[in-house]
Formats: sequence, C-alpha cells, structure tokens
Amino acid sequence: MYHKMVFKVGIIVALFGLIMSRKQVLEWVAPMSSLDAIIVWYIAFGVFLTLLGFYVFGGRWNPRYTIALLLISWALGIVLYYPMSPYSTEVTGASVTGVESATEDYTTYQFLQGIGINDSSGIITYGVIPFVLVLLSGLVVAPSLFSKVFRSVVGR
Repeated sequence: MYHKMVFKVGIIVALFGLIMSRKQVLEWVAPMSSLDAIIVWYIAFGVFLTLLGFYVFGGRWNPRYTIALLLISWALGIVLYYPMSPYSTEVTGASVTGVESATEDYTTYQFLQGIGINDSSGIITYGVIPFVLVLLSGLVVAPSLFSKVFRSVVGR
C-alpha cells in the first residue's frame, strides 16, 4: 500500500510540474508583474497542496494545513532559493528583470519598502519575516497549542 501511495504522489507531483511548465502557462505568466506571477504560482500551489492533502490524508486533511504549508513554503522560499531582492542583487551586483523576480524574497522586500520599511541590511526580509511566517503556520494549524507554548516561552 505504501509503495502505491508513493508512486501515485510522484505522479501527481509530476503532473503539477508538467502543467506549470507548459509553454502556454509560461507565456501567460511571462508578461505579469512579479507580484501577479507569484500570486498565480501560490494559488496553483495552494490548489495542488489541497488536492494532494485530501488524496493522501482523506478526511483528516484540513484547509488550515494548506495555509500553514504555504506560509512555511514562503519562509523557505525566502531563505533557500536564490535571492532576487534589491538588497541581494545590490550585494551581488546581479540584475533582475521580468517574471524571474517573482520570488518570495523579492516580493517580501518590495512589500516592506511599500509600507515604508527600508530593509537595507536584509535582516527583516531574510530573518524576521521567515521566523514570523513559521510561527504563524503553527498558529494556523493548532491555535490553542500554539498559545500555550507561546505563553510558556515568553513567561506569561
């Protein structure tokens, strides 16, 4: 049973990859702003995670798990993918144009600048935001347990 499940999950992942890499999808996304492109990607990823979760876990899957996984994915995207934010490209001397700037760190950095936070050291984008997103994922999945653990950590 386990081997069949792994095989089926592999097929689902491959199908998602094939869909998202089709010429029509890429041509549709290419002229989008980086924000629009990453929103489209995360909507598709959220649908994928939800369908996969229901397929693998059945009735035990909760849409909150999808939200938590998307938050964790955003946090990991910031710290694990090749950095594309204006901070990182300034440090490396690289340049970014078009849809390839549709990364989590670029979008986060631009959001922070949009609300008046100049993250010239990258600390907020690459440290604080991922930490907060992982904490929020715990809050989404298990609010009461998160609250209990949070109170024990901060001493209240």
